[in-house]
Amino acid sequence: MTAFLLEILLQILAEALAEFLLGFGFESVAQIFRPNRKSNIYMAAFGAVLLGGIIGALSALIYPHQVASPFRFPWISLILSPLVCGVALEQVGAWRKRRGGESTFLSTFLGGFVFAFSIALARFMLIKLVLLKP
Repeated sequence: MTAFLLEILLQILAEALAEFLLGFGFESVAQIFRPNRKSNIYMAAFGAVLLGGIIGALSALIYPHQVASPFRFPWISLILSPLVCGVALEQVGAWRKRRGGESTFLSTFLGGFVFAFSIALARFMLIKLVLLKP
């Protein structure tokens, strides 16, 4: 009888935790696309990491090879891609502001950098450490 009650309690706690984590994940991803003045930067950064990691993992599973030919330093994409993407998305944010729109977290240097770094890191880890493991 005690084991049955403990099992029910653990199931309720597990479902509540899963619901909280899913809600937190969806809300943090939504923060990426809200105007900067309405978004929470920490939630938006977590959402960018989460969404970037998912996209990076899916792209690595779909195409488990390096996108560019192998370089001497394969980790260089972890530095260059986020920098280039951060600058490009910051320019998108500036363009939106010039046209009277509002900038989002993703259209800032930090947002673009975090998003691109998450994609690059997920791809690098899956391809180098898991999929192409000797």
